[in-house]
Amino acid sequence: MFLQGYIGPLNRFSSTSFSPFFMRGGQLSAVILSQCNGKYYENTYNSNTFSGGITSTAAVNANTTLTSSGIPMLGVWNPINSGVNVVMLQALLGWTNIAANAVSPQGVVWAASTGQLNLLTGGVLNPWNRKTLQPAGSKVFHLAGVTLAGLTTTCVIFAGAAMSSLSTTMPATAIAAVNPMYVENFDGSLIVPPGGVLGLFNTNNTTTVNYYGNLVWAEVPV
Repeated sequence: MFLQGYIGPLNRFSSTSFSPFFMRGGQLSAVILSQCNGKYYENTYNSNTFSGGITSTAAVNANTTLTSSGIPMLGVWNPINSGVNVVMLQALLGWTNIAANAVSPQGVVWAASTGQLNLLTGGVLNPWNRKTLQPAGSKVFHLAGVTLAGLTTTCVIFAGAAMSSLSTTMPATAIAAVNPMYVENFDGSLIVPPGGVLGLFNTNNTTTVNYYGNLVWAEVPV
């Protein structure tokens, strides 16, 4: 069995729904592939892409091994009955408003737990739909700098975040916007299953450093 393709350019007109299409090939019998729109377009157009985070600055709080008092800088909670996997696409983190003689937040890490059967009753927010620009339509919740009341499973560090921290020696005067926003691209390489909690944490307790950031993910049926 083999597939026959079409060599050469095709017309520039859009095809109607359910119409057949040609597979394009090159002069050396290679299949030509091209990306139509951005790589997240399809999920976003189908209202499956969401985001959540902190747009105003917030003070850092830290724990490395977490219990019910853990406070993630950014995170997402996938309820046990959501029916979707949270497919992480991107994380963004920026430091700003560094106080005089500030204490460094040091390393930034990812921590997670699974099997969270109870509802979280504190620190949960409705994510933004990246198509409608409304905080509605998501099956999950995002977490942003608030104690997770109701967390019954311990979050454990599983990876360092690809985001730079700050020097342990801060200047004697306060500074603002010491560096640009850092970006970690997951591109679907990290999934939060139903009953899972994912959080971004710093590893040194300090309230003299502020941050802002955002998580982007797609919700895919299990």
